[in-house]
Amino acid sequence: MGAKRAVDSSGGKGAAHLEKLMRRMYEAIDAHDLDAMRALVAPTYHGDGIMMEGEGPEAFARTASTFLTAFPDLRIVAEQTIAQGDYVASRGYWTGTHQGAFGGVNPTQHVVQVGFLDMWQVQDGKFVRSWAQMDLLGLMQQLGAVSAHA
Repeated sequence: MGAKRAVDSSGGKGAAHLEKLMRRMYEAIDAHDLDAMRALVAPTYHGDGIMMEGEGPEAFARTASTFLTAFPDLRIVAEQTIAQGDYVASRGYWTGTHQGAFGGVNPTQHVVQVGFLDMWQVQDGKFVRSWAQMDLLGLMQQLGAVSAHA
């Protein structure tokens, strides 16, 4: 018995297409382009592992807005991206200056760098699900909300 072949329901264009979609999402986030973000997300989108309430493009845009309001100069650096079947994943970090309230912490003007790992599932050329993990403890330590020596 051989290895199972991954089924590609991403729109049939393979790994390069998925990586391009992910880059487009990161570019939309960097540009604060909520309309572009909404356009990349399916109506049935569901996000796991991030501070997201609800489903679909509007919920995604609200979550992104929370970060972009608190860190208006937020920039994403994807250090590695891999794609297989209808999944694309990345590892990297984002940077930004804390200029708005976030997680109950008033603006500190601290410049932060936060590591992340995320995986996205694509169907028919749109993101339908994501699993995102980021170093929120490290973020809160950088903001001074949590002791780094706790």
